[in-house]
Amino acid sequence: MNQDINIEYNPQPSFNSGSPQTATAAVIASVTAGSHNVQEIRRQIVQRVVTQLQTANIQ
Repeated sequence: MNQDINIEYNPQPSFNSGSPQTATAAVIASVTAGSHNVQEIRRQIVQRVVTQLQTANIQ
């Protein structure tokens, strides 16, 4: 019985931001801003690759 208590798992998080329906506006804004940054970085990488392929005349 003591071992059961020692390894008890309580899946209730200490915050309520697991989905957009329960997250605060600040959390949603932060996540949205972060994803915009990732998308911009990916766009820049793709553009560099396209330029390199065009320069190398590889299609």
